[in-house]
Amino acid sequence: MQHLRSSGRRRHTESLPSAQGWHDMDVVATRNDLVPPQNAEVRMQLAAEGRITSCLAVALSMVQRMMQLPGADPTEIAFLSACLKAPRGRTAAPLRRHAIIYPFMDDIEPFLWERACTEPTPGTASTGALADLEPPDTAAVRQQLEAEGPFISLMDIGVQILKRLRELPGSDPGEALFVQACLMAPCSKVAAAPRFGTLIDDQPSMGDQPCDELTSESPSRRLKWTTLSPSLVTRPAGADDEVARWPCAVEESAEEQLQGILASNFEMWGFDMFALSGLTSGRPLQFVGWEVFRRGDFFSEFAVEPQAARCYFANVEAAYGNRNTIPYHNNMHGADVTQAVYALLQDIGFGKYLPALGKLSLLISALVHDVGHDGRSNNFHVRVMDDLAITYNDMSVLENYHASLAFRLMLQSQEANILAGLTHDQLAQVREDIISNVLSTDMAKHIKLMHSARSLISELGPDPHAWLTRGQQELQVVLLHLADIATPAKPATLSDKWGRLLMEEFFLQGDEEERLNLPVTPICERHAVSFQRFQINFLDIFVKPSFSLMANLEPKIDKVVRLIDSNRSRWEKEEKDLSLSQV
Repeated sequence: MQHLRSSGRRRHTESLPSAQGWHDMDVVATRNDLVPPQNAEVRMQLAAEGRITSCLAVALSMVQRMMQLPGADPTEIAFLSACLKAPRGRTAAPLRRHAIIYPFMDDIEPFLWERACTEPTPGTASTGALADLEPPDTAAVRQQLEAEGPFISLMDIGVQILKRLRELPGSDPGEALFVQACLMAPCSKVAAAPRFGTLIDDQPSMGDQPCDELTSESPSRRLKWTTLSPSLVTRPAGADDEVARWPCAVEESAEEQLQGILASNFEMWGFDMFALSGLTSGRPLQFVGWEVFRRGDFFSEFAVEPQAARCYFANVEAAYGNRNTIPYHNNMHGADVTQAVYALLQDIGFGKYLPALGKLSLLISALVHDVGHDGRSNNFHVRVMDDLAITYNDMSVLENYHASLAFRLMLQSQEANILAGLTHDQLAQVREDIISNVLSTDMAKHIKLMHSARSLISELGPDPHAWLTRGQQELQVVLLHLADIATPAKPATLSDKWGRLLMEEFFLQGDEEERLNLPVTPICERHAVSFQRFQINFLDIFVKPSFSLMANLEPKIDKVVRLIDSNRSRWEKEEKDLSLSQV
């Protein structure tokens, strides 16, 4: 199994043949105004549709014309259309496991703001579901997938399809380049009217409208926006705009229950992420990210554009693995760790030891700490000597990849840059913090990390001023690590659910190690590992000592330690009962 870079975006900016006055690098690299070629078909469409047209509608018409080219593959053409209408966070994200070798499924449905930004204009095909985003099973695509591996993106595949179409007799290179530019552009740019001569230059573009101002009606669901309730949070005086209550639409039937659990339980230890995922149609990470930013006043204090937050959280969630193939290290885990960090800050009381900028760094770190995880361990990547291991020299392979992907997703377009409002010094500090935090989630660093924490606690004591002056970066690392290993420290029902998902992911790695004729990692042997014994050992070696140590800094964490003790007793009893039943 190969692992290559995740998005291939650098390959998209390679030099392309010029056509009809196009400057290829300008179109592909800047993507500010999408300018269609001046041919008869485009002029006719723009003259006929005028203000109601969009770059998407023009590009889709071009793709339909490409269907008539001799040698064009209909399945590749259909795939191009689907990619144009899909969220960019979805098409730019790595496949991880493509359809030809592994199951390729997507349970992340489009949400309102993405549907609105990519809604076709009248006369074009319906956006529909994302089921047709599987790579087409053609010889050329198969060859590309086998050559470039599962970390290729759908966008990479689309660009190569367009390259082949440009080489067919009768192809219009300018149209192919315009479709490629639309394929790579942010959704709101593609939803905007194209810039073309004097036909529509005087018309306002929708490209700068925030996506939450666009609306879309779905025949199957009633979706609506709910603005922020002043009773739930107080915005600072002078805050520019009211922040929406949710990052994207929710089913009206779930709205009251969703608001209830967020208002009453969100900052508490033991929050039920499974329930949140169900109420948000499988998008817990976007809602958790939005909630911590909203409650932390990050939108106003650090000039975070709500539209950028929506775009970035959606991109990150789409880049996490699918829970059908990656049972544990998926968007649910990213959301759960972020909420656990927030609970440590608010419910347990560690918030007084960190400045606002440190909290911003820590919570972003939690959101992205496992983004792009493929359900395999660092040791697995090192043993198969794949591209990730080669790229990162066998050192914290996955953690380096997560940190790198987190910033690539943020900087792939200005629309997703949640740090654009920071000063240069603030940005440098946040980037340093995020990299340090994410790299420290490597379990191989656990002993060193906790030794350092013990020394700092002994030196600084429970003095918030001392930590703010001297140890706030070290504390971020420890809090993220605690949240990352905390699932056995949750209430019984939740800890069992999370523990069994993790064990299943380990077993899937063991199954693959068997297929590859590798020695099976001991904890990955499906028929040899006891769930209860694994949980007990993990608690004894890692979880309880870590949480008990932090009780020296914040005594309220004792309530988590009591949960740990309760879970251990329960698993010990279950283990004894199982042993007796097998006699």
